[in-house]
Amino acid sequence: MPTSLCAGDIVSKIAYALDKNETIKKKYENIDGIVAAVHTEGCGCNDGEIIERLMRTLKNTITHPNVGGALVVNLGCEKTNYKVVSEYFHGLSSCKKPIDYVSIQKVGGTRNAFETGKDVILARLNEVNPAAQKLLILSIILSVLENKDCQ
Repeated sequence: MPTSLCAGDIVSKIAYALDKNETIKKKYENIDGIVAAVHTEGCGCNDGEIIERLMRTLKNTITHPNVGGALVVNLGCEKTNYKVVSEYFHGLSSCKKPIDYVSIQKVGGTRNAFETGKDVILARLNEVNPAAQKLLILSIILSVLENKDCQ
């Protein structure tokens, strides 16, 4: 997932390259997709509520039960750079999911970030594959939504 719009294109390319790979799909049967959670925030936006909402959304995406791990890619100069994001995600180690970071500027540009990102994800697939998907029962979710005490 990108930390900003600026990193979204490279994240999309990494996910597409790996997700279309039939060898990966056959070898890692529990992994049903490698996706890019792109967005339009994180660079050139106001501080405060917008950044907080973005950080919360990224964090909630990572902690979703059906997400096995995350590669967080930043450009390096945006407001939501590695330092900011890694501090915000600090408590996520309790999720027991791999969370890796790649900085486009630090690794020498988009081509290197593309290759590094692919390598990082490929190295984590054995770790992520054993995780089973969680079945969420709709009736339980609906009953919680209907419970006025939870609002």
